[in-house]
Amino acid sequence: MQQTLLSIAQFVSLPLLAISVGIVMAVWLGMHRSKHSHFRTPRLDIFGTLLCVIFGALIGAKTLQLIGQIIQHGTNPGFWTLTNWANMMPGFGVFYGGLIGALLAGALYIRKRKLDFGEVSDILVPAGVLFHVFGRVGCFSAMNMAE
Repeated sequence: MQQTLLSIAQFVSLPLLAISVGIVMAVWLGMHRSKHSHFRTPRLDIFGTLLCVIFGALIGAKTLQLIGQIIQHGTNPGFWTLTNWANMMPGFGVFYGGLIGALLAGALYIRKRKLDFGEVSDILVPAGVLFHVFGRVGCFSAMNMAE
């Protein structure tokens, strides 16, 4: 199986593929749950919350990763070069940054649109868990490709 994965990885980045599938599946699950729930939150608001949470997670994960790199290696000579920063960009970030970013983005959107936090959370938490599962698969595939 590892041979098959490595041959696929020549054309498509497996971590990127896993994250992309996770995003699509999370949006599908969130929209499916909003359609078949007894809650009164409009589906368009659920979709908007999903988009904010996904972008918040991606931005937060990368931001916290870069902050960690600055704290760990910021005094090293050559750290602040463009080449070094370009080499740090392909990673997807750290989990806690993604969690913080997703929670902040979702809370801000929910507050701005004056939605019920409990209803939106009941609908979207399983989608977040599904997104996290595919994110972990992406991390695992990136770890195996590095060896």
